[in-house]
Amino acid sequence: MDAGVGALRETHHTMQHTSKNHYSATEREYLNWYKARGGEPFDPTPLVRAASEQWGHRPELIAALASCTRQWRESELYTHFVDTTKAKAPGDRWRFAFTLELKCAVHGELNVDVKQHAEDKSRFAIHGIEFMDKVMGNSTERAPKQAQMKVVHSKYKQ
Repeated sequence: MDAGVGALRETHHTMQHTSKNHYSATEREYLNWYKARGGEPFDPTPLVRAASEQWGHRPELIAALASCTRQWRESELYTHFVDTTKAKAPGDRWRFAFTLELKCAVHGELNVDVKQHAEDKSRFAIHGIEFMDKVMGNSTERAPKQAQMKVVHSKYKQ
């Protein structure tokens, strides 16, 4: 085992047992980096449900969405489903193919970026999703909106 990795693990282990309020800025930065390395859990169920309804003729893309169980958030507007530190590594065989729109009951309007294997054109992977409602400044809340009116001027007394 590399001594540097062992030292990092020891630091992480020590920091786990330290009160959260006592983390230094450097420790918080390291913990955020450490947690992000492996991505974070993602539940693709709402995407798969929406894709099954809208992309029924593309079962290979529905299957690719179902395998998106880890995410690497770039921002509030975009989430990657591949580790971007490895995505552009020498020997990477995946290439951007196209973007599809998907309307999801949970996440709203999405642009789904699809990659295709360079040698086996029948293989697809989902690179990430762009949350278009957030990009456009729309609410992603899916509950029905109540109409609200306010009288701002009336000749009648209220």
